[in-house]
Amino acid sequence: NLEIADKNNYIPIVDMKNFPTMYNQKKNIGNIKNVWTVFFSQTAKYDLESVYKSKNVYFSPNNLNFRLETFKKKKLKKIFDKYIKINDKILKDISIFTKKNFKNKKILGIHFRGTDQKIAPNHSIPPTIFEIKNIIDQKIKYQNFDKIFLLTEQLKYYKELKRTYGNLICAYDFFRSDDVNDFSSNSRKNHRNKLGLENLIEAITLSKCKEIVYCETNISLFAIFYSNFKIKKCHLNKGIKS
Repeated sequence: NLEIADKNNYIPIVDMKNFPTMYNQKKNIGNIKNVWTVFFSQTAKYDLESVYKSKNVYFSPNNLNFRLETFKKKKLKKIFDKYIKINDKILKDISIFTKKNFKNKKILGIHFRGTDQKIAPNHSIPPTIFEIKNIIDQKIKYQNFDKIFLLTEQLKYYKELKRTYGNLICAYDFFRSDDVNDFSSNSRKNHRNKLGLENLIEAITLSKCKEIVYCETNISLFAIFYSNFKIKKCHLNKGIKS
């Protein structure tokens, strides 16, 4: 949508107040109405109230055919850099984490999906924990990685890898569960807002690793995209589920 606006010389404004997403709640963090600004700066210096009072407003199409392949379009990185500015608090949290865990170390990023990725149709088939352990062992032994940045939403995967590799594993203390339903309906305050924040923080942190191990997901491909396609990749391609 930002690409369409840019091409037509429109001034883009993102409205997630009147057009909610899965990251909206009745009451968002800080009582912010437009949840976009929880994560990013607005894409232009206008507020929603003044926009809806203006005489010439174009609503973007909502039937865009988005696929994971879209993340591989390098021209969209220019659009991203032009219009999207990550919230300063998010960038500060990432900076604190990477200074503590990444400084002067060779970091291997592991994006290890579980939960719904294992069962959702038309999604990449994720690796097993045995495959992930084998890759970690090989990378540590032959490529001298100092630490593993682990990104997984599956609680049992996190516990097993932390038990096996101890302090070699660094990770955020974010929400994890073995119950798929917990991600859509949980009693945690601002749960949906926080899921969005946690996803974004982990994806950007993943982009700062020396190399990432992944199967294709939104988060892994965004991390590659955010790194300006410079990050070294170890793609575990086991095909797509029917």
